[in-house]
Formats: sequence, structure tokens, C-alpha cells
Amino acid sequence: MRSMSLLTKLNNTAQFNITLDQVNRYKAGALVSGYLSLVSEQPEGQTLNIGSISITFSGRTTTTKLCDLQSHRRSLQLFSFNNQVYDGPGKWYAPYRSLYGDSRPLWSFSFTFPTDCEHSQTENFEGTPFFDSDRSQPLPPSFTDYDLLDKASVVYELSVELLAAGFSGYIMEGSFVQKQVLNLYTQRNVREPSVQYVSNSKTIIRQGLELLPPAEREFHKRPMTIAQKLGLKPMSVERYPKAAFEATILMPSVAIVDQPLPLMLHIDHNPNHSTAASPPVIHLKQVQVWLRAETSFCGMTHKTMKLETAKDCAQNSWTVLSVIARKDFEKASPGVEHLDLRKVVDLRLDPSLIPTFRTFNIARTYSLNVGARIECAGKDFHIWSPGYVKCTLLAGDFSPPNTVEGEVLTDHPPPPYEQVAGSRGLVQPIVPREPSLSRTAGRRHGRSNNANVMAAAVMSSIAGAASSSSRGGGCGGC
Repeated sequence: MRSMSLLTKLNNTAQFNITLDQVNRYKAGALVSGYLSLVSEQPEGQTLNIGSISITFSGRTTTTKLCDLQSHRRSLQLFSFNNQVYDGPGKWYAPYRSLYGDSRPLWSFSFTFPTDCEHSQTENFEGTPFFDSDRSQPLPPSFTDYDLLDKASVVYELSVELLAAGFSGYIMEGSFVQKQVLNLYTQRNVREPSVQYVSNSKTIIRQGLELLPPAEREFHKRPMTIAQKLGLKPMSVERYPKAAFEATILMPSVAIVDQPLPLMLHIDHNPNHSTAASPPVIHLKQVQVWLRAETSFCGMTHKTMKLETAKDCAQNSWTVLSVIARKDFEKASPGVEHLDLRKVVDLRLDPSLIPTFRTFNIARTYSLNVGARIECAGKDFHIWSPGYVKCTLLAGDFSPPNTVEGEVLTDHPPPPYEQVAGSRGLVQPIVPREPSLSRTAGRRHGRSNNANVMAAAVMSSIAGAASSSSRGGGCGGC
């Protein structure tokens, strides 16, 4: 059992503890059970006159927006269950205990987490744009995020109400409400998701004396003219051989929390536009990966007390930037042809990341930005992703879907990445997607023509992430 810390005091000396029967980490459908107990700060203990004790198990989404120097808070209840554990009045003795010491169990409780939002009160949020209004959607995970002006949260909690009664039965001073927050996590139901890749390609042309064999370079080298020495005229390389390549970065549309990002870098030699006798070896010099988390919410306008418009909902958002990886290969740079970046860079996503979710009035989404620097025959070239590319993060915990009676689940590992990504023929272009309707307040990124490609990539391995954040927000719809 795990004892939760001291909560609220009664008459400045008595204290109420909540003890859970398991670690405070639950999934939908899990049993939430434990007991309540009283302790006292008085060394001799004390006797309390208690009218009644009830405990409420609830979940709600809450949005807070600061406009015109006023804070406007709106809540949506996902569910609420109540249980009265004691119906007095009566006298109860609270023994003396230290702050985190054991206490005597007095009243037990038991609830079950719902598996969906069937019990939610969503009349005001039916059909909100950019969000999910389906009551059959699963419960969103516990979540709290805030900007300088706004805040959004999904909170599940136990709320204990104690009414202190006098001998006449009237409620007296000493009644209180005490709360204990519960942590709900989500699970993915697909072991290895199908990954759709977004690609960004760049043509690289290297022409110069360095592409000649070493024995021939001195023969073809010519002295610089006065204009070239003064920087008035560039060196002519037209007579030298050239090598052409197509460099492509592949970014996944889906990733799994606490697993490495499946990022790929392909360098394809183009012999039709090359005159060099043999293509030079291209080396990877640097990799940078950023993850942008975006929180959006939809509330009620403080002037009309009605649901915000679609424009307002789109503007109520802010972002947090995290550096997933940054690595330089100045001394031992690997050669590049078809490279799975997970093999050379630590790309594991932070296990504390909240998976992508959309509920009635709150959404958390993610996007990726990747950059690489490569070297060809002594010259550096840079490749960047076309802005931030949407990426859905799935939960790190896996729970297989329900199977038909008599069906046997097999656990065959997927084939290694080299068997599916080594052939470029498996990557087929598809119609480019339109950018997301969600916008970031205070930050806009330019659009570019994104080519989408399909790959049957396998998500495996383990890697890690470091974080740093920058925020920006606004007050839309005030």
C-alpha cells in the first residue's frame, strides 16, 4: 500500500489522511480503492464530533484564460461518483501520529475508472471545431499545461467532505473538503503502428578539383589570377568533374513515447548529372531534431458566456519546444547512403511526454523539425525539414485489443528495419496533405510544398531526449 501525505487540518489539530491500495498510477477501467483515517497533532490525541463523511471520485477538463486583467475559468465534467462512507453524528477519536506516520484505517472506499466519456456533461461543447465531441472517446490522460496567460488541465481526483456536527445536529465550524489528485495514463492498442513518412529532398552538386584522383590534381591545378586573389572574381570550376546527389530526410507521422524516433537519411547518387569518375563518399557531420508540443483549448467567451467561435478556438494555443537530439560528428563522421539515424543518434522520446490526444475542449499535438549537415569532398551542405511536420505520439504502454474467444495472441517480433527500408522501391509518394487548421498564437511558420511518402517502417530500439522550452501565447476571442 502507498500512503498519501497529510492533507487538510480540522480545527488546526486533527488531520485527515487518504491511503491508496496501489501506486498512484491508473489506467481506464482500473479499480481505485483505499481507506480514510484521522490523526491528531496533539500528543494526547483528541475526540471529534463528526456529522458525516462522503467521498467523491470525479474527472474534469478545465481551461483558464486571462483577458482584460480578469481570469475566466471554464470546466467540463467527465464523470462524478459519490459514496457516503459515514453517516453520523458521532464521536471519533483521532490518535496522535507524526506527519507521515501510519494511521488507523477507519473508512474504506472503492471506485472504478470509466473507460470512456459516456458520463460527461458536454452540452455546451457539442461539435466544437478542432476537438473531439464523441462521448464514446476514451478518457484523456491526466494533463496540465500553461502559458503566461492561459492554462489547460485534465484532472482526476478524490474529494473528501467532512461535516462536523455539534450535539444539536447543526453543522458547525470545522467542516472541510480535502482533495487528492489521481494520475491516469493511456495505452496504445497497436504494437507497431504503420508509419507514413514526410520527406524533404535537396539536390546536392559538388564540382571541383577535389573530385579528381590525387595524382591528377596538381596537373590540373592552375595559378589564381590577380582578380581571383583580390576576390573580384570567383574561381572557375567548370573544367573540373562534378558529382550530383539527391539528399532526402524522412520524418515519421507516428512515433511512440519512450522509444526512438524513426528518422531516416537517404543519399542517392545521380549518375546522369555527374561527370566524376566515381562518386565521393558523403559523411554526416551534424544532426539536430526538435519536437514542438502544442496545447489548444476552447472555452466560453466572458462577454456572451457562449461557446467561442472557430477562430477563437484556433488562436487559444501555445507551444513548447524541446531539443530531442543534437550531435556533431567532427572526428568520426559516419558515411551516408541509406542511414537509419537511430543507429548513430540518441533519439528516444522523453517518457514523461503526454501522448497526442483530443477531447471536448482541449487538445495536445506534436510536430517535428529535423536538420542535418553533410560533407562532400571537403564542402558542407545543409538539409532541413519543410518547417514543422505533424507527428502523432502514441503512448509508451501497450495494451493489446480484446480478442475473440478462442483466439490466441502471437508475439512475433517485426522484421528488422534494414529489410523494409533498404529498398527505395517501398517508398511511394502520395498526395500532399494540407497543413493543420490549428494555429499557434504569437508564432507562425512558413509553408512549403511537403511531399508525403509511404513506408512500412518498424519502430524499435531505445534512445533518450533532453528538453528546453520556449513559450508564446495570446488571448484570442476576448
